Amino acid sequence: MPAFIYAGILLVLRYVSNLCKNSFNLLTYITAIRLRSGLATLLYSKILGLSSFVIKSSELGKITNLLASDLGIFEQRLIAIIISLGSPIIFLGSIIILVIRIGWPALIGIIFCLLSLPILRYSSKLSA
Repeated sequence: MPAFIYAGILLVLRYVSNLCKNSFNLLTYITAIRLRSGLATLLYSKILGLSSFVIKSSELGKITNLLASDLGIFEQRLIAIIISLGSPIIFLGSIIILVIRIGWPALIGIIFCLLSLPILRYSSKLSA
């Protein structure tokens, strides 16, 4: 009987975890889109404030396309940055849970993982 209780608890926790991840991802995308639209509004209002001589001498279509593509890249990178900010929190939470559940031997595994990071970085630079 306790196995069914644990399975039910795990199922509920997995459901709550997915809800939190989906909400976080949704808010991340909404934030990135709002920042992109705010920057686009700001830049386009600056373009509209240009003098007629500058408008005639430059190609506004090129400028508009460059702004649109740059803002798209900005939006994609901002999403990646925001999502990657959650990684240290997850890492610290995992360390705390491991130390509570296993004790000090968990620190040996964590130290080993941290020491292997420079080796992985070096090997990735060699393969690139």
